Amino acid sequence: MVAQIDVLDMTNTRIKAEPNPEPGGFLDPLRLTWVGGGRSYVLTRRYRYDSLIAGGVITVPVGYRTDFASIPWLFRRILPRNGPYTPAAVVHDWLCELRGATGIDSATTHEVFLEAMEVLRVPAWKRWTMYRAVKWFGPRWR
Repeated sequence: MVAQIDVLDMTNTRIKAEPNPEPGGFLDPLRLTWVGGGRSYVLTRRYRYDSLIAGGVITVPVGYRTDFASIPWLFRRILPRNGPYTPAAVVHDWLCELRGATGIDSATTHEVFLEAMEVLRVPAWKRWTMYRAVKWFGPRWR
């Protein structure tokens, strides 16, 4: 059975990224379907984020599979794979998968992740912890 969701609801945490028409925000609601497996959610609608750092709109296409934040199991009690940062993680995962095909290098990709978490008003300690983790241990390319 496939579950269609407009709002991600896992462990009774409701996560929503409402569209923000101003520059530097999410332009679409996050729509996902749970499909199981390693990357267990798939986008059922394109997802756009207007990044001031990247200098334009980043579009994650329909059909993209995501596992949300790639957090080592040891730290998941403090920072679960999904949370208020989930929309930022989807955009970050997409840019990491493209590995510079858009002209955005890894350092800028990680800064976009931080920017998107700020837009989502993720608490400062969480966003800086997650940003530093991807900056220090995440993928790198030019």
